[in-house]
Amino acid sequence: MKDDSTDEPDILVELEPPTWPSWSAPRLAPGGAVDAGLEAARINLVKVFSATKSRDREKLGDRVSDWLAANPTVEVLRTSVSQSSDAGFHCLSFVLFCAATTTT
Repeated sequence: MKDDSTDEPDILVELEPPTWPSWSAPRLAPGGAVDAGLEAARINLVKVFSATKSRDREKLGDRVSDWLAANPTVEVLRTSVSQSSDAGFHCLSFVLFCAATTTT
């Protein structure tokens, strides 16, 4: 899905669901919390938002919010925010690790 208000491309990666060997299964951590392996097994969509121009970086949060509002069947499980720079450019990236469900 491309946000036409910027020159920066959005990246969307859909992942195949994992298969578990018969001898292995995700488990709950002590206290009933979800094991990180189980959460990772639910990730089937990765959405990357990035911007290098100052004007685009200022609007990046709004782009993420708009995308989430337009995709109500997506549950964000993990996030990663990174900033990288060189002498002339500063890149800000938001990576959303999601579980996308389909409605029938």
